Amino acid sequence: MLTHHSVILSWYYLAGGFVGQFPSRSESTFKLGVPRGGHEHREPPHPLQHPRRVFTEIGWLCVFPFRFAGKLHRTCILDTITNRKWCATTPNVDKDRRWGYCEEIQPLTHDYCESQPCWHGAACINIPTDHSYQCICTDQFTGRDCEKEKCFEREHLKYYNIGETWTRFLHGEVEKCFCGEGGIHSKSVQSEACRTNPCLYGGMCHQVKATGESVCACSKDYTGKYCEIDPAAVCYENDGSSYRGTVKRTASGSDCLSWTSNFISPEFNISDMEEPLRLGLGDHSFCRNSDNDEEPWCYTLIDDNISWEFCEVPQCQKQDPCFSHPCQNGGTCIRDPLLNSYHCRCSDQFTGINCQQVKCFDSAQHKYFLIGEQWIQMVEDQVENCVCSDSGPECHCVQHEDCKVNQCLQGGKCRAIQDTGEVVCRCSDGFVGKYCDIDTKATCYEDNGMSYKGTKDESSSGIECMPWNEDFLRDRLNISSLEEALQLGLGNHSYCRNPDSDEKPWCYIMLDHHVSWEHCNVAKCGTVNVTEHSNTLQEASIPIVSQALCSSNFLYGSEVTPNMVCAGDLIKGVDACQGDSGGPLVCYKDDTAYLYGIISWGDGCAKVNKPGVYTRVTEYVEWIYKNTKRRPKYGRKC
Repeated sequence: MLTHHSVILSWYYLAGGFVGQFPSRSESTFKLGVPRGGHEHREPPHPLQHPRRVFTEIGWLCVFPFRFAGKLHRTCILDTITNRKWCATTPNVDKDRRWGYCEEIQPLTHDYCESQPCWHGAACINIPTDHSYQCICTDQFTGRDCEKEKCFEREHLKYYNIGETWTRFLHGEVEKCFCGEGGIHSKSVQSEACRTNPCLYGGMCHQVKATGESVCACSKDYTGKYCEIDPAAVCYENDGSSYRGTVKRTASGSDCLSWTSNFISPEFNISDMEEPLRLGLGDHSFCRNSDNDEEPWCYTLIDDNISWEFCEVPQCQKQDPCFSHPCQNGGTCIRDPLLNSYHCRCSDQFTGINCQQVKCFDSAQHKYFLIGEQWIQMVEDQVENCVCSDSGPECHCVQHEDCKVNQCLQGGKCRAIQDTGEVVCRCSDGFVGKYCDIDTKATCYEDNGMSYKGTKDESSSGIECMPWNEDFLRDRLNISSLEEALQLGLGNHSYCRNPDSDEKPWCYIMLDHHVSWEHCNVAKCGTVNVTEHSNTLQEASIPIVSQALCSSNFLYGSEVTPNMVCAGDLIKGVDACQGDSGGPLVCYKDDTAYLYGIISWGDGCAKVNKPGVYTRVTEYVEWIYKNTKRRPKYGRKC
């Protein structure tokens, strides 16, 4: 909180023909007081008036309670220098410095409040000079005995006294309202659009033609004269600077003072602030955070001392942005705790904010393309220019010629587009890639793996490999030409390679936000006989393939029914195989594995665009429970 500075002041004040020495006072800067910190709280006395009406010696009416030295006083105060009692003639003597010595208070010979004439919890004040009493009403009542109810305007969340008038926007019309004893009386008035709009949070401004008064038509979520109040706000976010709710009690249960109260000046004066409405301040006592404090607060009275306190508004719980599983098609949701947001890490075949868009797969290049990306392909002797659209690849023939130099490897045929000179290859069987530099049949490596051109793209610790053509890897690779890169098996892919005669294939990875490298999860040829099964139980992490994609003509078509679920990476060669049938496909939630699928069938093992097909267990839960004659017990009592 801000540091508190105290200073003792003394002066002479000329009022009504006499000179009075003003009592010493303590002055504090914004904002006054400190949070309560858990000390004992006594209920403050009724925050209204002195038990009887009192005048100064020259006939001015004393105002009770009044503020002096940061505290509320409800009786005349003894000045120790003059040994005389004095009172304020204004609610805030710290601000206005108007006061006078009190007349001698005669003993009360009759208590006019004894019969409790005031209604609805009002305070009763004796007036001996008039042989009567006065009732000080609470906000919602008025009348001599506080027997009359004021008019509550829901559009402003405010009570209006009987006889008061105001304007409002209700049911599509601007109305002039009058508070009578029977309630609110209103009539429509002509209006026009305002030249400037003071209404907040999307409110529309109308101007009464006869008077020029502005009236706000608030959006459904806000209310108040200027749409500055959000009645539905039940908690605050961050530090609560944006809180516009209606809580007006402190954490210890004290009532908040109005932001326009005379008692909280000079520390705080709403008229001295720039754009108070945009800070949520106004003629109300709702909790706000106008000074970037820790949370919403308000001014209050603690044993008649003017102070401030944090409010009983709870902080909104930050919802886990991944709770609703926003990432589709097997995408992984990555939390961003600083922004309380997320991003999706999509599998190779999907893209979009939530991995909702299917990429275009070109089997010749063994590569997925984003929507809008272009590439060229050779179909028999024709060369086509293709673009990826929402509905799939759209291709048209282009003029071409034989390549002057054949850059295609492994016996591939080379063509060049006449306009651009771009090269396209038609590869021999078993090879793919732009330059036929990828061997889809390679499942292991020979010797030290320099000749390995397979499709493994995961390090031995399970981290995804980085593409070899990343700009920040070029200096590390020290490769001077395309020909050299192709001979080493490098290109626009992230498959494991051994370009530097290491002991086995490896790749670059991102580890703790730094570029590193690691050997790959590729088996050496001959270490495992593939017409035999592994003696060790195996497991693999694979994405779920959406039902729409798996049952499309792109994959299995109508062979896949709603009782089945597909899973597997469409190009990385990770799949169940013979001997695995009946095994589990599990999904993890909160470190618990749930059986989701049972290994069933597929077109071969680990083929491109041929994922594994599993029994969808959720479709058979009732059948399982029925046949095992056991059901889970929910809500079981001890």
